[in-house]
Amino acid sequence: MKKTVFILILALVVLSPVVVVELAARWIGLGEPIVYATNAAYRYAPVPNQHVERRGGASVTIGPEGLRGLEPWSGPAGHRILFIGDSVTWGGTNTDDDRTFAHLTCVELEARLAPLTLDQVLEARRAGAQLLDTRDPAEFAAGHLPGSTHVGLGGKFASWAGTLLPPDRPMVLVASPGREREAAMRLRRIGFDRVLGYLEGGIEAIQDTDRLVRHPVRITSAELRERLATAPPVLIDVRWENEWRQGTIPGAINVPLHLLREHLDEIPIDRPVVLYCRTGERSSTAASLLEQAGRTNLMDLVGGITAWTATAREGDLQRV
Repeated sequence: MKKTVFILILALVVLSPVVVVELAARWIGLGEPIVYATNAAYRYAPVPNQHVERRGGASVTIGPEGLRGLEPWSGPAGHRILFIGDSVTWGGTNTDDDRTFAHLTCVELEARLAPLTLDQVLEARRAGAQLLDTRDPAEFAAGHLPGSTHVGLGGKFASWAGTLLPPDRPMVLVASPGREREAAMRLRRIGFDRVLGYLEGGIEAIQDTDRLVRHPVRITSAELRERLATAPPVLIDVRWENEWRQGTIPGAINVPLHLLREHLDEIPIDRPVVLYCRTGERSSTAASLLEQAGRTNLMDLVGGITAWTATAREGDLQRV
């Protein structure tokens, strides 16, 4: 039974929530609606000063006149309108006033995250789903599922997820217990509507720890200095170029995170590689991308250049 339900969820997620809402609207006889997206999570219609984005159109801000300031209110009377938010969809017509509109919920779809067993997660991965691990870098390095992309909730989560991951592929989340919904909501706001669910109980629930990858090695600034004095590893600074130019570890190569996949050939494979950024979030993400490309001899500088600078000695920093 559980497997049947999961397969149904997997099939339904192939359709984005916008498509599902539109199909449901037609099914109950509402006709072709005008669709707006909104990042609101509360249970009433959009309000003044809130941003909404019309499907196929520009983003607009609701003015003091309320919903009537939107374009559909100038169209034929009775035109149906849907607002798709984080957890609920509102519906009404352009003849409703704002207060009535809020109570004319024609389609209400709760965003429900499915708890998935490890077998279901692995089945989804085999079917093409991407695994997104949202825990902090230390937890990710201590053990994660093979093939996972790490983007921690503690960093610029939505920005990097949107930059590095395709929104049209189904996704399964691995999160710290209790933070699954937060991750899903932040993803939905940037167009990731195909989240199948999350690993129930998190990584800690996996009994067979042989299934986990413990990588990258986390290296402190003191340990890195010792290595640089004996058998220097390759240093990869994954920060933006302007950050790198302001001060970097001598000899480091700058490969910004968003360009990493395009420059894999420039990263040597015959020597250990140390990755670092400002604090350790982006470098952990970089390690997960390199791991997916088959690189395993990776180290992540704990605390990034911030920790390195805090204990810097003469010659430890270089301006480019």
